[in-house]
Amino acid sequence: MSQGEGGGRPTKYRAAFCEMAKMLSKKGATDFEIAHALQITRSTFYLWMQTHEKFSEAVKLGKAPSDRRSERSLFERANGYTYESEEIFLVDEVIETPDPTDEDPGRVITTRTKKVLRVPILKHVPPSDTALIFWLKNRRKERWRDFKATEISTPPGKSVKLTYVPSEPVLLQDYYAKIAEAAAAADADPAAARAMGSDGSDGDEPGGGEGFSPR
Repeated sequence: MSQGEGGGRPTKYRAAFCEMAKMLSKKGATDFEIAHALQITRSTFYLWMQTHEKFSEAVKLGKAPSDRRSERSLFERANGYTYESEEIFLVDEVIETPDPTDEDPGRVITTRTKKVLRVPILKHVPPSDTALIFWLKNRRKERWRDFKATEISTPPGKSVKLTYVPSEPVLLQDYYAKIAEAAAAADADPAAARAMGSDGSDGDEPGGGEGFSPR
């Protein structure tokens, strides 16, 4: 076991792990599965990917063929494909074997059996909508990403007037600020507080209206 970086705890890393990681990656193993095979944690696996260049290259090289095969499979599934196959049939077979005798020179023995018949055919798999959407959203994001569009139309010659509507947290914050202001005014001048509640500006607030008292 070699000394760890900075003179710390010895590391479990071995150069032989590169070939093991590459082999596992080629077979389609995930990062977690590779770490489990090497008997290390996932965090240690990612640490080795950052600190050991050869280990990182081995994992990436191993994953490349599997990734290319997966991409090709996804492409074929999205566009449909044709492949060679065969159909298997059981057919009746009649075998006639001459078996002449002195009494019956033309005697024939008939044997009935089953024969396996293999017929080569071509099968076609139609395109998959799910695979096609996934492919387009990832390869042609600028044209196929999900988005919402809102169209606004106005009479000819009339401009659009946009009004800012604050979000609910902002409205609640203003509401509580007004309650605090009313409470402070009531403590300072009860007459001013009554005037503030009757001027119409605060009467529509929840819990407000005529007779509303901050206390």
